[in-house]
Amino acid sequence: LLLFASLRDSVNDAHQHLKAFISDIGLESYCIKR
Repeated sequence: LLLFASLRDSVNDAHQHLKAFISDIGLESYCIKR
C-alpha cells in the first residue's frame, strides 16, 4: 500500500511537470506566432 501511494505521488509529480512543460511549449509557440 505504501509503495502504491509513493508510485501515485510520483505519477502526480510527473503529470505536473508534463503540464508545466506543455504550457511552456504552448506559450513559446504562441510568442513565436505573434
